[in-house]
Parts: sequence; structure tokens; C-alpha cells
Amino acid sequence: MSNSFLELKRLTNESFQDYLIRIRKNNAFNHIPDEVLEQWMYPHFNQSFTIKNYSSINFYEVKFSLVELTTNQINKLTILNKFSSYVDMKSKHKSFESFSYLNPRDLNHWKNNKTWATPPIIIKPIDFPELDNTNIKTKKNHHLIEGHNRLGYFKSINSFSKLADTHKVFLIRK
Repeated sequence: MSNSFLELKRLTNESFQDYLIRIRKNNAFNHIPDEVLEQWMYPHFNQSFTIKNYSSINFYEVKFSLVELTTNQINKLTILNKFSSYVDMKSKHKSFESFSYLNPRDLNHWKNNKTWATPPIIIKPIDFPELDNTNIKTKKNHHLIEGHNRLGYFKSINSFSKLADTHKVFLIRK
């Protein structure tokens, strides 16, 4: 487990705003976007899948870029087996009206923009030899870290409507 990973730990009963203030006091983490901390490290730090698969990453040295991937690239994302059921369940919807659990803001964004409102978090495993002993089984494709429900909705919409040509993601590389 890397020291940098341990420093990103959320404290007991710490609100996201307090967490963000504390993390931002360490200039070594200024390169990590707030959105990445909010949707990944803050809620999932203590989860066994995060520890098993991502705690070896040196977060002092990684680069986070907001990039655009094509629909084809998104369709080739790999995911941990643990989350296949989430993606499969969400991908079975056949209309926007069946997205009953999606909040209205996100639903309207999907309808109007044919993409997600919040970019998911993706990693390029080939850049990270330290991931060899994890459950990430591919080196060829991008791998989804956070955003499994969004990927499911993406696949669902792709089955009944045209998606945008490109989609923003936070890409982690060395």
C-alpha cells in the first residue's frame, strides 16, 4: 500500500468539504481534480475493492486529465467482475422513461447531451505495472474505476438512441 494512498484516507465522520480542505493543504495532491476525490477517493477509500486494486498506485506521481473518448472506446472499457451486475442491470433499460432511479438533473443531461454530466474515472492499466497483482485483467483497454451506473446507462441509451460522438472522462496515467 502506497503512502500517498494512505494520505488520501477519509477520516471518520469527515464531511466532503472538510476532507477536501484537509487534502488541499497537502500540495502534493493539488493535481487530483476535486471531482475525482468526490466520486472516488472520498466515498470508496475504505472499500475492499479500492484497497485491493488501487492502493499500490503512487498518487503523488500520477496525472489526471479530462479527456474525451469515443463511444467505441467507452464500449471497450473493462470493469471489475464485482461490478458487472451493476452495469448489466442499468444497461437493460429501453427508454429514458425507465431510468427511474436517475436524478432529474442527470436524466435531462442524458436526454439533451447524449452523454453523462459527471465524467467517470478511467485508468490506462498498461501504465501501471503495480496493478499486475490485482483483479484488473487487461492491459490493452482503458479500465473503469468509478462510474459503473453511468456506464450501464450509457450502454442502455446506445441501444435505443444515438449517443454523442465523444464523452468526457478523467483519465489516470503516469
